[in-house]
Amino acid sequence: MANRHLKILYRLLNLWLCFVVLLILSSYLPHWENVGFFTYLNYAFLFWLFLCVIAIALRERCNKALFINLSVLYGFNSLTYLNIFVGENYLFGDSYMAHHVYKSSLGISSFLYLFSILFIIVKMIFRKSPTWRHYAITALFSGIISGAVYFPYLNHVINGSGNSYTLFYKCISQFYMLTLVSIIFYGIYVYFKNVRMGEYINLIMTSLFFYSIADLVNYFSMNYDFWIYGIWLHILNSNAIFISILLYKKLAYTYSDFGQFYEGLLSGRQSMGKIRIIPRNQAFNSLALRVLKIYIYQRRHYLLTLGILLIAGIIYFEVPAFFTLNLLGVLLGLGIILIFYDALYKKRGDNVI
Repeated sequence: MANRHLKILYRLLNLWLCFVVLLILSSYLPHWENVGFFTYLNYAFLFWLFLCVIAIALRERCNKALFINLSVLYGFNSLTYLNIFVGENYLFGDSYMAHHVYKSSLGISSFLYLFSILFIIVKMIFRKSPTWRHYAITALFSGIISGAVYFPYLNHVINGSGNSYTLFYKCISQFYMLTLVSIIFYGIYVYFKNVRMGEYINLIMTSLFFYSIADLVNYFSMNYDFWIYGIWLHILNSNAIFISILLYKKLAYTYSDFGQFYEGLLSGRQSMGKIRIIPRNQAFNSLALRVLKIYIYQRRHYLLTLGILLIAGIIYFEVPAFFTLNLLGVLLGLGIILIFYDALYKKRGDNVI
């Protein structure tokens, strides 16, 4: 990377290290007992993602609003760190306050997540429309969906009594199911319309796809009381590492001269007529998928043996249901993603932008 890229990276790392120091110091304050190292690690990742998308948004030409939305999402999720200090015998507040702060933050976070994904879809479909119209359409759909999903819970809170956590987690599960469906719709639309949203956007949506699967399994399990918090955090942190690498590469790309030029082509600010442009790394990605498929097709008996051993191990060791669901979800998601990218690279080939 050029020196200017390194300067941006060093500034982000300095800010991130300050946040990490804050996490370390605050870990000595009274907080929820079930908060461990991986929870703090997850918040550290969230703040790093927030810094990355803010830096990208400052330079991005084609998808600035998209990264601003993601920065709001990751920034808010970083602030939910304050939740673990709310409650009796903790830093401030009481149990009643902790109850409502937790549910409110979870509801807002899920709304921002859906809003960010729907905005990408709306921008993809109405690419020639102004940004304010993208926001208006996204806000309309997000509001309708939120009202439909949360109405039973709000009605219960107003008119009902007793514990409403089960109904709340059911609503959150439905919310993440809709986000998962939205991402699948994005993939289908990209495949059939051959739309290019910009460098690394498809991979970022891939990361959000796995995040949706993990959260859907998590909140689904809460409805049936077989939740194991630590496993969920491991999946989220692994996904955060993946998207951190993507955003780092996107940051370097956005601050490069080629990135500025290519994003200008996509945004319509620059034009070079009918020329063939092959996306970067397409040949390598196609080769990697081809090698993987050859291995799968020629070594199917290995995969079958591993599958049988996996099922036998789950049954013999009585693996918790939550772990099994997460494992199946990740494997299913990985299979869907591999099939999607293989089909997409085949379809695109050397097409003209």
